[in-house]
Amino acid sequence: MKLVKKITLSLATVATMATQSHAIFGVGDIVYDPAAVAQAIKQVTLMKKQYDEAKKTALAACGARDAVKMYNDVKELTKVMEEFKVEMSDLNIDNPKSKIGAMAKQIFEENQIFDNCNSEFQSPLQQQVCKDSQVRNVSEIATAMVYSDELGKAANRLKELSKKLANSKDLKASQDIGNAISLELAQLEISRSRVDMMEKSNAAKCKADQERLAQEKCKAIGKLQDKSSLFK
Repeated sequence: MKLVKKITLSLATVATMATQSHAIFGVGDIVYDPAAVAQAIKQVTLMKKQYDEAKKTALAACGARDAVKMYNDVKELTKVMEEFKVEMSDLNIDNPKSKIGAMAKQIFEENQIFDNCNSEFQSPLQQQVCKDSQVRNVSEIATAMVYSDELGKAANRLKELSKKLANSKDLKASQDIGNAISLELAQLEISRSRVDMMEKSNAAKCKADQERLAQEKCKAIGKLQDKSSLFK
């Protein structure tokens, strides 16, 4: 999750980049500086590349044998989840309550995502923590897919707006273009907030899982010490 956190921090800077204006017409009427917009476009494009790398990293963490199939399956699942406004955390993979949940379970089974979590040497808690971790990995893939697409589209729209801004000779037209740029940046800020929430949620769940495992380990050590004391 460190890569996703790094991306959200980069995304936070974009919202202020294009507001650095050097041309003011009238009182309070600010026209966006094309150079600042160009810098914002560069940053958004860079973040898209980072998300594409995040997809590969998370995919590798899942341990899928056929990475291409896994990617395509998750991409299809992501489309359905976006359509119905459902997130991976809303799904019970073990006991699905909806068609989307059943679809997700099938993808996990076909791509053997939980295979490493079913070792006979693991306790039930260790198996569950392993499965939860894999669900978060897939969630990260899905998130990276969605926002990679969003960033790509936003970068293209900003490029078009930048061209119009550079060629605009009319104050009103320039202001309208500036408003459109502001809207694009506002949407990116919303995206940043959503991804940041996901990152914090996953980090909290990971910490809780590690604490549960630590407690289990302490109990196991305590039982061993109690048994050894009987032979003293």
